[in-house]
Amino acid sequence: MPTKIADGTRIAKAGTTSEAAIVGGAKVEFHTMEELVASGYKDNPRQVIPTRVWDGLTKQITDGTYVKSPDSASVWLINSGRRTAAQQSTDVQIIPARVLDAIPVA
Repeated sequence: MPTKIADGTRIAKAGTTSEAAIVGGAKVEFHTMEELVASGYKDNPRQVIPTRVWDGLTKQITDGTYVKSPDSASVWLINSGRRTAAQQSTDVQIIPARVLDAIPVA
């Protein structure tokens, strides 16, 4: 069995309604169903994981990950917990705007 959850996986915390996606190796939580839908995860299979695994997942997106919010065409490259504007059209992961806004600009 793999020890790492793949990017793009929709996860749910066992016994709760909490849902998230794995983006750049990090758990990116959805606070509303609208965020989940806007980020493009509505049709992804939901993988229920144990609470201990959920709680152990990092929230720090891995360096080299390209992200954008659902309502913007701007793409950002993550490095050292900061974001830098980037020109990228493939391998860009969509995250809620509130999550992107919380990442400082380099």
